[in-house]
Parts: sequence; structure tokens; C-alpha cells
Amino acid sequence: MTIANDISSDNPEYLQYEFNQRINHSMDLNVARENLLTVVETLDSFKIDCWLIFGTLLGAVREKDFIVHDKDTDVGVFYKDKYKIVEVVKVLLEKGFQLIRTEEGDTLISLMRNNEYLDLYLFRKKNISNQSKWFCVGFYINGEFFNRFEEIEFLDRKFNIPNNSEKLLSELYGGDWKIPKVDAHAEGEDRRVEIYSSNNGILNKWLSVTFEGKNIGAYLNEYKYRKVAIYGIGELGKRLIESLRHSKIVVELIIDKNNKLETYEDIQVTDSIQTILRSNIDCVIVTPVFDFDIIYDKIVILNGDIKVLSLEQILDDLVRMR
Repeated sequence: MTIANDISSDNPEYLQYEFNQRINHSMDLNVARENLLTVVETLDSFKIDCWLIFGTLLGAVREKDFIVHDKDTDVGVFYKDKYKIVEVVKVLLEKGFQLIRTEEGDTLISLMRNNEYLDLYLFRKKNISNQSKWFCVGFYINGEFFNRFEEIEFLDRKFNIPNNSEKLLSELYGGDWKIPKVDAHAEGEDRRVEIYSSNNGILNKWLSVTFEGKNIGAYLNEYKYRKVAIYGIGELGKRLIESLRHSKIVVELIIDKNNKLETYEDIQVTDSIQTILRSNIDCVIVTPVFDFDIIYDKIVILNGDIKVLSLEQILDDLVRMR
């Protein structure tokens, strides 16, 4: 269940807001201050770690105040606290806030009160090329910055900020971050590059285990996963289907939210994970491994009894097998 599912009576999966209407809007700094204090105090009351991030962090460190031309306020939290954050949002709704936006995967939610909004970024940990990073809506922040937090005096109270925040600001806004600029935005690493790098690493592992005479079909058969669903019909999904073609494993179903095919290689294709409930399968194999955590959550919330495997984890197990 997504945050929007839980909060909104209309039961949407995600919420969108038309921000173009605010292009010429100047932030009311007094309202923004009250909103930030209310949100952080509510998060604190639920014992949820939170910290200033992006433009609000930049203003707190550089100006010791909000950036006068900023459009919103930015607070970071950990994705692991998602279900406590749902309860926080419910409390904030009672305090006059509206939930106006939720991004796919619940990595970003936006709350508005008195015509000013605050972005709450939910960071989840990922290991990319053997490096620990924190991911949120296109941003990959090195693990060192969130391993611990420092405090800063801001708006007449103390707020948490990331460890070594000046180095982080340099990475986000460039080496000249101390020079005020209108409409300067944090620059995130290109998600497509990270996905390409991740998929390339998986293909290399696959080649390695194949060269050693190991195969995914035998692995699944050993663990009695005889009927499977495959999530994702991209390059990795198609390679997996091909590799299972002459094994004892039957691919019963393909799930891909972006695909409009009805069948692929005579296998049913659907864009709805709800179809899993009507299928007689032993497990789901997730091939978009970069988003495994998000997909895993969606499936186990739907049915906690379904076994969900990452293609990457299967290959890692095969690498370790003697």
C-alpha cells in the first residue's frame, strides 16, 4: 500500500500536483518557517530521524536563513520509517496540512499549508558498484553523509544536517555553492547511468556463472520453484526467459507496468501485480534489480506469502556455489 492509498479517501496509488501554477510564486518565509517547525517537531515526536536537505540545507549553512528566492522547504528522512511517516502525515492533516504529491515508490511526498509546501524526501540505502549510497528521486548521495548528523542553529532552534555538509553542498551545487544564484538546483546523478552500470554488472556475473556450468533453471529447480512469474520484460527479463526455455521451470506470467503486450513467447503479459493473486506460482523473479526494494514492497504488501527473488541475488548465490 502506498502513502496515498493509506491517506486519501479516493484511494489513488500516487498523487500529482500542478506546480506550473506556482512559477511566479514568492515563498512566504514566515509561513515556510511555521510549516517547517511543525513538520520537524511532529517527526521528532514519533522519534523519526530527519534533517535539512537541498535548498533548505544550502540556506541554513550559507545564509543562516531561508534562501529568499527559494520555492519550498526540504527535509530528509529514511525510507525505513515509511509506516511511521504515514502516521505523521495523518497528524499533520489534522494541523491543517494537505498531502498534495507523492512520487512513485513513495520516495518523495509534498505537504502544503497556507499556500506554502514542504518536500519530504524518503532516502533508501543502495549498494552501487560496491559503494553505499542513499537514493531518492534521481539523487544518489554517498553513504558518508547520512552515517551520522551534525546540528546547526537555524530559525532559533537546532536542526540536524548531514555529516560534512559543506562537502555535500559542493557535490550537489558545485564548488561555487557559496555564491548565491537564482534558480540554482541540486544536480543528481543520472539514474539511467546507474541502472546501466547495475545491469552491466549483472550480465558479467551471469556470464561468469554460465562459464562455470551453472544455470538459473537448476537453481530454481533445487529450491522447488517450478512455476515462476518474471517481473520486467526488459533485456534482463528476456534473457531470463530464454535461459529457462529448456529447463524444468515454467514461466507462467510476465509482469511489466510499462509494457502493452498481451503475450511474449506465448506467456501472458500483464501490467498489474494483482494478477499474481490469481496465478499458481511458486515465486516472482524481479529483473529490474535496481528498483528491487520498491517492487518487493509492492508485492509483499499485496500478499506476504509470495516468495520474491532478485535476479541479482540468484546470481550471487550461484557465484558462491561450489
